[in-house]
Amino acid sequence: MSIRRTNAMAATLFAVALGCAAGCSGSDAVEAAAADASRPASACAGDPRAQTYAAGMEQPGLAGNARVRLVVADPAPPAKGLNAWTLQVVDAGGAPIVGAVVTVKPFMPDHGHGSSLVPSATPTDAAGRSSVTGLELFMAGVWEVSVLVALPADAGVSATDTAKLTFCVDG
Repeated sequence: MSIRRTNAMAATLFAVALGCAAGCSGSDAVEAAAADASRPASACAGDPRAQTYAAGMEQPGLAGNARVRLVVADPAPPAKGLNAWTLQVVDAGGAPIVGAVVTVKPFMPDHGHGSSLVPSATPTDAAGRSSVTGLELFMAGVWEVSVLVALPADAGVSATDTAKLTFCVDG
């Protein structure tokens, strides 16, 4: 057993013992500490590729034609399992882009695979918002979520753009 794991287990035993002082038996504290020590550490905590989730976070498109804001994530921050997002697509000046077609593609760069479930996204509304459902982040690790935006012809730029949101998903 590593020193780090031993220290973590000792700290957990101490905390559990304090919390159990009024009603747990010694074996309860030991079982709780053993369960905590057996949990894996975060799969990617501290990974420099992962962004810190904050409602309203924004990423520029690679082509510079649009920016994508993650307005709401459910759950927040993005987590293992099914996720639903509300995105907002804006132009370089921050004005909402109406009628853009949004496609969302999750990908795990360390494993070289995406998700078998294809997320569904609505076209952007009058506020430039798109609802994304079925975003499955099925395992712990770093996930890159590419948001491909097909801009409508009347947006002033007839093109596409892609913004990437990258998160550490814990197990």
